Amino acid sequence: AFLILLMTTCLYAAMAVILFGNPGNEEEAEQTIASHPESNIALFGTFSRAMFTMMQVSTGDGWVTSVVRPKLDGSYANDSGIILFFTSYYLLVSLVIMNIVV
Repeated sequence: AFLILLMTTCLYAAMAVILFGNPGNEEEAEQTIASHPESNIALFGTFSRAMFTMMQVSTGDGWVTSVVRPKLDGSYANDSGIILFFTSYYLLVSLVIMNIVV
């Protein structure tokens, strides 16, 4: 059951890197992370950062205020897709899979 949780988190983390991570200059990314710790690059710039962020979402540890709400600033064309992405992950992992693991 833990393997299913890990695979689901990996899948959503990979999708988050594709959707929210902004690949580019590594030096510029480090400066952005230092000045804006809740930016897309800081949360989803690499797969490991995205995994950590998705684990934060699965535990329910401030995921709405620190992860989702900064994404709803109007920089994306469709905010409902962002809400669907994070809500589907939270419901799937925290309410279904976590109950199987624990």
